[in-house]
Amino acid sequence: MNAPSPPATPRRKPSSRSKTVHEDLYDQPGHLIRRAHQIAVGLFAELVGPDITPIQYAILRMVHESPGIDQVSLARCIALDTSTTALTAARLQGKGLLDRAVSTVDRRQLALTLTPDGEALIRRLVDRVHTMRERLLSPLDGHEQDLLMGLLAKFVRLNNEQSRAPLREQEHRSADGTPAPRRRKPRTAAD
Repeated sequence: MNAPSPPATPRRKPSSRSKTVHEDLYDQPGHLIRRAHQIAVGLFAELVGPDITPIQYAILRMVHESPGIDQVSLARCIALDTSTTALTAARLQGKGLLDRAVSTVDRRQLALTLTPDGEALIRRLVDRVHTMRERLLSPLDGHEQDLLMGLLAKFVRLNNEQSRAPLREQEHRSADGTPAPRRRKPRTAAD
């Protein structure tokens, strides 16, 4: 029979002179977030495919949900800077997955729609992305999964303004100028 483990002791802050690599690097939220991002991107390439990036997927997914969205609104809805959004949309257009046309609402903007190939691709990829999510979270039990996702959502929401491209939920318009449908943001266990 195993002896019970001792109770966890409260973490104390070490003085700056006594910090170990573990305390100075491996316990830093930024380092762990970077590592988590590496893991997620690697699994994305493995399960979703090497020919599309997570950012490209985000663009295709949002344009699928909001056909006719302009590039600036798209950038705000997926928390990307407008330059990255424009360059990535141009690459997707070059791959034959996305059409960009001058908006009928604002001629200074480009309205985005998926091509038939883009529509077919996004339909294939959604299930793969859900499989990736399941695989990423599978080492955790159900409660831990809910807790992690709730805390990540809360962390991102509370630190949104620290981003160089904060998420801006706004009413965006379809190519015909009518408001595009919006889904309500689900509340999380951490709210």
